[in-house]
Amino acid sequence: MNYLQLLRPIQWIKNLFVFAPLFFSRHLLEASLFLHALSIFLIFCLVSSSVYCLNDMVDLEADKANPQKCMRPLASGAISLLAAKCIMVICLFFASALLLFTYKWTENPQLVLPIATYLVLNIAYSLWLKNHAIVDIVCIATGFVLRVLAGGLTTGIWVSHWIIIMTFLLTLFLALAKRMSETELGNTSRKSMAGYNRPFAYAALSVMASIIIVCYILYTIDSDVILHIGTPYLYTTSIWVLAGLLRYMQLIMVFHSNEGPTTIILRDPFLIGCGVVWMLCFVVFIYML
Repeated sequence: MNYLQLLRPIQWIKNLFVFAPLFFSRHLLEASLFLHALSIFLIFCLVSSSVYCLNDMVDLEADKANPQKCMRPLASGAISLLAAKCIMVICLFFASALLLFTYKWTENPQLVLPIATYLVLNIAYSLWLKNHAIVDIVCIATGFVLRVLAGGLTTGIWVSHWIIIMTFLLTLFLALAKRMSETELGNTSRKSMAGYNRPFAYAALSVMASIIIVCYILYTIDSDVILHIGTPYLYTTSIWVLAGLLRYMQLIMVFHSNEGPTTIILRDPFLIGCGVVWMLCFVVFIYML
């Protein structure tokens, strides 16, 4: 159980972004392309888990002094530093083996680029970049964009600028919301927290939410998007995006939820409902009309 906790499998849900190009291109039900995307999903799961191991090793002393993070397997002593290093290497080994297999399977040399960039970016994040405000959340959002690009490359599907923009904005919003939660708790374990305070976080989050909803509406009324999806009613899905953003902001600002974005979303019925209905709308528009 401690080893599983070290790998943080609940965070693997973030890697579902690799399926975005496949879903929006109407090819999700094509078995061969789905398997290509699935292999990239598994690679990102292994790579991200190795990065979590590295991050826990780098933050070991700080985590021991943190009342919440001190219960992590490495900080609590449930797993030794040597064992954590071995697990990190094993994850990277299997990720490399699976990447080599996928590379030969898809015959796409460009596939290595976003995955390698993701790994290098996250190593730099764990060792240095996470200590700088704004830079830290930009790195997190960029990691999600790299997932989307990898999903597009492995399936040979062109990734539209809309997917890239919306992925970056949404994940930047969630990362900023997490920093705001940490300011509420008075978390000083992160060096980057010196660059955040409550007024800034509240204002920045409000600005980000406004930009997201405006960009999303522009996406839904774009003539090329309407032609591709095949319906002029895509703008109706804006209701669920707006409701979801407002609910998330309510949980952070009103109810002072201090958990990570993944945990907040998976535990809140309202957010789950918004996500499910939004997804069903797209399933109908893309695959049934």
